[in-house]
Amino acid sequence: MTITLEKSGLRFLAPVIAVATALLALSVPAFCAPKAKSSLLDNGMQVVVIEDHRAPVVTHIITYRVGAADDPQGASGAAHYLEHMMFKTAGLLKAGEYAAHVSRNGGSTNAVTTHDATIYHTRVPRETLPWLMEKEAQRMRHLDLMPEEFEAERGVIQAERRFRVDADPINVLREEAAQLLYIMDPHRRPAIGWAHEIAALERRHLAALYERFYAPANATVVVVGDVTAAEVFELARKSYGNLSKPQTAIETRKFEEPPARGARRVVVMDPRVDAPTLYRVYSVPGHATATRRDALSLDVLATILTQRHFGRLGRGAPTDLVSSDGGYAGNKRGKGQFAVLLTGAPGADTARLERHLDTVIAQLREADVTPDELETAVNILSARRSFELDDQLDLARLYAETLASGGSVEELEQFDQALRNVTVADVRRVCETYLLIERSVTGILLPAHSTHIGMDGVATMGNKP
Repeated sequence: MTITLEKSGLRFLAPVIAVATALLALSVPAFCAPKAKSSLLDNGMQVVVIEDHRAPVVTHIITYRVGAADDPQGASGAAHYLEHMMFKTAGLLKAGEYAAHVSRNGGSTNAVTTHDATIYHTRVPRETLPWLMEKEAQRMRHLDLMPEEFEAERGVIQAERRFRVDADPINVLREEAAQLLYIMDPHRRPAIGWAHEIAALERRHLAALYERFYAPANATVVVVGDVTAAEVFELARKSYGNLSKPQTAIETRKFEEPPARGARRVVVMDPRVDAPTLYRVYSVPGHATATRRDALSLDVLATILTQRHFGRLGRGAPTDLVSSDGGYAGNKRGKGQFAVLLTGAPGADTARLERHLDTVIAQLREADVTPDELETAVNILSARRSFELDDQLDLARLYAETLASGGSVEELEQFDQALRNVTVADVRRVCETYLLIERSVTGILLPAHSTHIGMDGVATMGNKP
């Protein structure tokens, strides 16, 4: 089981592969997304099928519109804990039996919890699909949450938090920054949960989430592979269609943030790092709250600002800037994030790195990007989407995450056309509107031995391994 750390949605930690770079100077022809077919079962579950007959395998994803943002107050990590427990005893399914059967048939299975969704993805030979859908239906309505299994899994989750967050100073910094970026929004809590709250979680916390959110009308199934839409829809009716808890879609909580009044800052000092890092994150609209044009324009802006080899941050950069990265994370039910990460050389002056970032953003606000910059950024994003469409698991996850955050099949199929409608004026407008310092948190990661001059409004946190 894996968990995203504001991820990944934030894709800036995974650079675009080399093929994208080779396309920078080319005009990439428009592509056509695979045609998906969709059906709504009587109990409210949406089933989406994309036929891909290149190999006799299928990828099945079931997504529940529940995530860490829905954790009860004081019980952070409950949705992620529940994800782990879904692989334990559920009716006639014994603990570990689901994953073991998939593995014996040459398949793979895993799950991921974000703030906004819980996603279970499994890849199997096509003949295993009927068994898979039957067992997924069983897990949806018959999870046992046995006390001994629940307690045994706590240590696994605590170890996962230590490995994924506490052992990575950058993720510690991002976790601290998130607490300042939001005041009311539950995205301020880590998706994996706070360590002290994981230690105190009770079965009732998980049971409440399971009973409320693990229902057909709150789930979407995406199947990609060597199948026909007709046979998958029939399988879905036989398995999921018989579930005994039909209901209307569940309204998730909405949090209205108070107006931002000023920039916020945090400094983390850690003995495990030997060079400073500057992290700037802005609160911006997500795909569910922004116009389609604004969301795509933010993606283009992030590419122009941070993309390796041609991004603005690489031009005229201080000599002690080693690398820059960043991205727009918009696949969310509420607000999105726009983040930039500047890594300095040992001894780098973080004030100089920050001035460089502020100068570049000011230039983007004050003048349009060039047509060449716009074309290159659009080509990179178009190529990236092409690569996703070519991989069965990536394609299934793209549809699953988009639908879970309120998007539609039509948006996905019209992505390239909409992307190519973004103008230089759009890029400047979203920069002027959203990349405002008062909408941001600036985080600085320093070696523990650094001398840091304090200032009003700066929180300094010493972190030990």
